[in-house]
Amino acid sequence: MNGTPIGDIPVHFAKKLRSVYNSDTANRLNIEIPTDLLTELEDLNAE
Repeated sequence: MNGTPIGDIPVHFAKKLRSVYNSDTANRLNIEIPTDLLTELEDLNAE
């Protein structure tokens, strides 16, 4: 998914991604999620 513009990701997929790969999960698994991506997903999740 690297390099995929956030606008090209379907909203329902982004919401699912956000619910599964939240910050706690990322920290536990030592995955770094770009801050701008997290912000985009939080915005989508709030809708």
